[in-house]
Amino acid sequence: MRRIVFTILGLLELAVAVVLVVFSFQLPTAQDVDAEFGKLERVTRNTSHQVTLIRDRVHELRRPESQALAAHLQTQMKRVAETLRSQTIDFETVRAMSDALRDVSQGLDNLATTLDAERIGKLGDGLLLTANFLEERVAIAAGRAADQLEASTKVLKDNALGLATQLRNAPLDLGALRGIHDGLKRFNEGLEGMGELLKMEHLDTMRNGVDGLESSLNTAANQVERLVNYTYPWITFDGIKPVVEWEPLWPQGADIAEGLNKAAEGVAAVGKEMDNAKQQLPKLRASLAESSKVVNRVRETLALVLDKQKEVESLLKEVPEIAARLAEELPRLGTDLAGILRETDKFKQIAVQIREAHKALEGALARWPDLRNTIMGSARVLKATQMQLAQVVERREDYENFRAKTVELTEQFADGLPVYTAHIDAQLQQHEQSFDDLRQSVDEVSNALPTYAQTAGLMLQTTRWLLWFLAAVVAFHAGTWWFPSGREHANPLDAQPAPPPQTVGS
Repeated sequence: MRRIVFTILGLLELAVAVVLVVFSFQLPTAQDVDAEFGKLERVTRNTSHQVTLIRDRVHELRRPESQALAAHLQTQMKRVAETLRSQTIDFETVRAMSDALRDVSQGLDNLATTLDAERIGKLGDGLLLTANFLEERVAIAAGRAADQLEASTKVLKDNALGLATQLRNAPLDLGALRGIHDGLKRFNEGLEGMGELLKMEHLDTMRNGVDGLESSLNTAANQVERLVNYTYPWITFDGIKPVVEWEPLWPQGADIAEGLNKAAEGVAAVGKEMDNAKQQLPKLRASLAESSKVVNRVRETLALVLDKQKEVESLLKEVPEIAARLAEELPRLGTDLAGILRETDKFKQIAVQIREAHKALEGALARWPDLRNTIMGSARVLKATQMQLAQVVERREDYENFRAKTVELTEQFADGLPVYTAHIDAQLQQHEQSFDDLRQSVDEVSNALPTYAQTAGLMLQTTRWLLWFLAAVVAFHAGTWWFPSGREHANPLDAQPAPPPQTVGS
């Protein structure tokens, strides 16, 4: 039994020796220690370099330029505080601007509502009808009447001259007088028709229409020019300071106003020509009436002569002179009437100007929906701007409080900036000194690492040798358990004889 126990003890000691040997081989070698300490040395030197860089950056932060910049910033902040304290918003002006924008927006809405496209279209149709009437009826009929009048007066002149010649050379033939009587009747009917044509009963209505058109165009042009001169404020904020820029309300209004002014000038020219025609028409009608009276008197005279042929024969001696005067007066009268009628050709020019005005109105009517939308959009923008300005006026107390707090904070910042800068400089100086100390410590560690590496290598080698020695001792002691001499030497009590047993009697 003891042999088994000794064998087990020997095996255990042998296992311990093997473990010591294996552990000695697990220890790092001198090369491993040198490599690891070399890495640690590189890390410490890199750390020293990084600490040096950080220390330099901290030193750069403490440059005099930073102090000068802080002083300049303090001065500027004081100026900002003084500016905020001195500059205030004139809320009365803002309120006046708000009221003005409200009035302008209402005026734009009224303008967009008043200038209806349907009314403008009816006005253009009236102009077109007026131009057609002047060009197709009045001018053409007047020219045709002038031609007929010239032809008639020429025929009457020839007949009167022939009559005078015949009466001088031969006795009066009452049959010829009857032909003259009938011809004068037809001539009188032509004069009456011409008088009816030149009455132009609707000329005043046409003139009123032209005046209304001119007034409407001038009013529209004035309204548009007023809108062109209007500007609306475009408010931006530079920090807390409002900056007002004035933008034109209607950039295209100048072109439209110019077109309306041209149309108004054309309509005014039409009105002037119609006034001239109106002034000439009474003279023309008076001339026609006088001519008709003369012709009627001549016809009445001829009728009386024909009715009282016997009684008139004594008067026939005066007929050649009368016929001669008639031959002289009728051509002159016809020429004057024809000249007056031919002057009505100016109605064509008036019609052309009216058509141009109609085209201008059509162009304005075509652009009117977009223009109306633009006007109403501008009115909405102005109304929104007016509401914003009204809100600014309503929040006047909040703005004043905010401005006062801003001034107070700015002054506090300007007053505390030197103290804060000095504190930061002191902190940076401490950090700079700390980084210097840290760099020095890291450099000392880096310089000591080779010595520590050599010492650690020697210690590990010595430990390895010691483990080998202990393993050899343990293995030797384990061998003593397996040999008898060793066991006896190891346990001398086992060699002593056992004492004899004792009995009770002895």
